[in-house]
Amino acid sequence: MIRDDILTIISMLQTDNIFYTPSVIKEKVERIREKFIHPTSDHLTLLNVYKQWKENRSSQNWSRDHFLNEKSLLKAEDIKKQLKNYLNKIQHSRLSFEDIENENMENLLNEIEKKNISFQQDTNKKEELIIKCLLTGYFTNVARYNSDNVFVTYKDKTICKIHPTSNLIKQPKLGRTIEYLIYNEIIYTNREYLKMCTLVRYDLIKKYFDSNLIIS
Repeated sequence: MIRDDILTIISMLQTDNIFYTPSVIKEKVERIREKFIHPTSDHLTLLNVYKQWKENRSSQNWSRDHFLNEKSLLKAEDIKKQLKNYLNKIQHSRLSFEDIENENMENLLNEIEKKNISFQQDTNKKEELIIKCLLTGYFTNVARYNSDNVFVTYKDKTICKIHPTSNLIKQPKLGRTIEYLIYNEIIYTNREYLKMCTLVRYDLIKKYFDSNLIIS
């Protein structure tokens, strides 16, 4: 369900680097990791990593073979358990998804299942719902396309490059097409970088502009 996926993403964001890449075999490592990569979202990439790790029984060998930091994965798993316990204590399960996103997401997922939509369509719908949930938390962390791998934040008009660790940096044309993104944080070094990014279509983000929630 969507709530579980969101908890996974939140938990993965609280850990140290999930990936490690020995420089001598960088190309080989990148080929191995292709199965995780979501072309438009670092957040969904983290979700893919966690799910596949669990599907492979949290195997230490599997983590090593895919150049993943097992300690970070175990830490994310522990954080997720703590979050679930906390939510259960405050009876979060009684809250409807309408309280979060102005639509009942659970009903939408049930509708998808009833209509027997293909797996790919189903996946796309779920990913869109996840992005909508992320938007509720990151609606002030919006940036607009400026040039390849360069975006301008709406909050303070800072010109930022996408961080080199982001998957998005390899496909700059997608940023030009989709035009907007949300990010976790800005890294300040010799210049500003947006870290942990997800591209977002304008139709998903439009209501935040209309309601003046996004500082422009």
